[in-house]
Amino acid sequence: MNWQYVVSRSQTSLASRGNSYKYPAPPFSLMAYSQTSFWTPARIGAVIGVVLLVVALAYLVSLPQNQFQPADLLQPRYAADADLGFWMVDEYDPEVDVYHLLVVMQHDNGTFEWLDGDGIWLPRRAVEGTFDVIGSFDARKAHL
Repeated sequence: MNWQYVVSRSQTSLASRGNSYKYPAPPFSLMAYSQTSFWTPARIGAVIGVVLLVVALAYLVSLPQNQFQPADLLQPRYAADADLGFWMVDEYDPEVDVYHLLVVMQHDNGTFEWLDGDGIWLPRRAVEGTFDVIGSFDARKAHL
């Protein structure tokens, strides 16, 4: 329906009854300009881009981030775990999110030496929640 026709028709009928007021736009129209909209293609693209950025950042934050590096010397964080002794990080496997730890022996003179062997594989969260780094082995030497 053409609003100009309706407005001009109503103005004519109102003018014939003695009402000289002319409506600038159709009464009770919801939008002054029906061609303008908040959701333009540029804004839709911007919203989609922001949503994708937030999802990508959330994914990156959720990735496991190993706290320890190979050759780090670990000591139990809590006194109750003191019987666990010292350990050395041999490697980190990101596919299964585990650390490979080797047993470390402390000599009477205060030096440390790791013992080659099978070691133990422990989940990253268990290792990072139980141990603190107290030093690091030089990969070319068997002591600190």
